[in-house]
Amino acid sequence: MIIRVNCYILLSTLVLSLCLIGSPLSGQSIAAPIDNSIDNSWIVKFEAGDTRASEALLDDPLINEVILLSGQFGLYEVKTTESVSKESISKVLQPLSPIRYYAAGGPLSMRGITPNDQLYPRQWNMDIINMPDVWEITTGGQTRNGNEIVVAVIDDGFQKDHIDLRDNLWTNLGETPNDGIDNDGNGVIDDYQGYNVDTDNDDIIPLSHGTRVAGIIGSKGDNEEGVTGINWNVKILPISGVGFIPEVIKSMDYIIRMKELYLSSNGTRGANILVSNLSLGKDRSFPENHPDWCDLYDAAGAVGILSVAAVPNEFYNVDVEGDLPSLCQSDFLITTTNTSIDDERVPQSAVGPLNVDLGAPGENVTSTSLNNEYQTISGTSGSSPHVAGLAALLFSSCDKLADLTMSDPPAAALVVKDVLLGGVVQKTSLENTLSKGRLDALGSFLKLEEYCTDSQSTELSIRSASTERQTLTVHYNTDIFEVHNYTIFNILGQKIMTAQFRPMLFEEKTFAVDLSSIETNGNYILTISNEKNKASQVISIFNN
Repeated sequence: MIIRVNCYILLSTLVLSLCLIGSPLSGQSIAAPIDNSIDNSWIVKFEAGDTRASEALLDDPLINEVILLSGQFGLYEVKTTESVSKESISKVLQPLSPIRYYAAGGPLSMRGITPNDQLYPRQWNMDIINMPDVWEITTGGQTRNGNEIVVAVIDDGFQKDHIDLRDNLWTNLGETPNDGIDNDGNGVIDDYQGYNVDTDNDDIIPLSHGTRVAGIIGSKGDNEEGVTGINWNVKILPISGVGFIPEVIKSMDYIIRMKELYLSSNGTRGANILVSNLSLGKDRSFPENHPDWCDLYDAAGAVGILSVAAVPNEFYNVDVEGDLPSLCQSDFLITTTNTSIDDERVPQSAVGPLNVDLGAPGENVTSTSLNNEYQTISGTSGSSPHVAGLAALLFSSCDKLADLTMSDPPAAALVVKDVLLGGVVQKTSLENTLSKGRLDALGSFLKLEEYCTDSQSTELSIRSASTERQTLTVHYNTDIFEVHNYTIFNILGQKIMTAQFRPMLFEEKTFAVDLSSIETNGNYILTISNEKNKASQVISIFNN
C-alpha cells in the first residue's frame, strides 16, 4: 500500500493541489474494542422516515418505551424492561425494517477529575483555576523520577494530626524522634516532623492560620474527608513560631540547609524542598531595611527552592510604598495578590506592576482548621498557597523537569516560575501586576508542555501523515486537550471511517488508523477536528 499525503485542499470545490511529502513513520493501528454492552437504553437508527418499525417494537414484551430522538436522521431511543446485551436486543430488532445502526445508550462521564472529599463542592477556588483538568494528569507527590516533593510552609502553627493533613505531613527519616540527638547532622535536634523556630525541635504549635494555609496546598485528596488540596499527596514541612522578621530568616536558613543536605547526600538525608510558602510580610518596608531577608531568596533559589509570598491586604502600590518580601529582587520569588469568587481582584489587596506577580483565589476559601474542622480563610494568605501548591504540582509532571531538579536545581525552579506566570488568565482588574493575570492550572500545564516536549501548543493542524503496513500514522498540533474526531472521506465527500481520540499533555501528538478495510484505490480526505478548529489533508491510498 502507498499513501501520498497532499498539503493543500479546498473541500468546497474539491480543488486539490498535490505535494508529496516525507518518509513513512511507524505506528500502531487503532482497533475497535469488542462491544459487550449491557444496557436498558439503546440507540436505534431505522431508515429515515420509517415509523412502522418503531411502532412494531412495542409489541415485544422486552420493549418498555420507544422515543423519537431525531426524525431527520431516523434515530430512536429504545428502552427495555431490564438491562440486556447487544445480542439480545439484536434478536428483537432483526425481524423489523432495515436497521442501519444500534448501540447502547450508556451514561456519559464528566471530563476532569472531581475528588470525593465531602466539602469539595464548596471549593469554588479549585474549579476557577481549572484544577480538575490537571488532576487527570497528576495529583502530585513525587517527581517523575520518584523523588518526594516537599513544600515548606512557614507560618504561625499547624495541627499536625489533622485528619486531612496527617497523611501528607513530611517525616525526617534521618532523625530519630525525641532522642535528644541531631541524628541527621543538620544542626537541629529532633526535627522529625517539622521545625519550631522558637524551640529548635518539632514541637509544632497548633494554630489556625498555618493549618488553613497548609490545607490549600496539600490536604489529602479523594479520601472522602473534608476538602482537597491542590496536591493530593505532596509532603508538607511545617515551620512554626514565625511572627517576626528574625524568625523568617531562621526559617529560610533551615530550609536551605535541609535542601543542601538532600542534594549533597543524593537524597538520603535532608528534604527535597522544591517550594516554600510565606503568607506573612512587613507592610511598607523596603529591601534596604532588610537585605539579610532578601538575600535568602537567591540562596534558596541556588538549591532549587522556589519561594512564594503574599502581598498586603490593603489597596496600595507596593512599588511606591514598599513591602517585604514583595520588593526583594530575586528571580526565585513569586508574590501574589487576592482574587474572589467573581474572578476579580479583591479591592482590599495590594498591587504593583513591577513587584506583584499575579493574582490567585483567596477570599472565603474553605480549608482545614483546628480540631479536625474546616473553615474559610480570606486574604492574600489564602492566595499565596494556591500558587505554591500549583508550583509543587508542576514539579510532578514530566521527566525532563524531574531530571532538571537534580542536574540544575535553580534552572528547574525558574522553569516552574516561568510557566506559572506565562499560563495566567488575563484580567483587567489585575492590570497592575507583572503578569496582568490570575493563576490558571491548565494554562500553566500547557506552558510546561511546551518545555517538556520541545514543541509549542498551537491551533489544530496536521503536521504529517505516513503509512507502514496499512497503518496511517498522523502527527498533529493542538492547543485543546478534550476529545477530537478524525474522519476519512472519499473524494465525493462520503464518510468512509470515523473515530475519536484524546490528546494528552506531555505525550507525542499522534494517532494511528488501520486502513486495511479500505479496498478502493484513489484519493481520500483526512479531517481532524476539535471544538474550535478543523484541519484536512488529501491522502492517496493504494491497497492492491
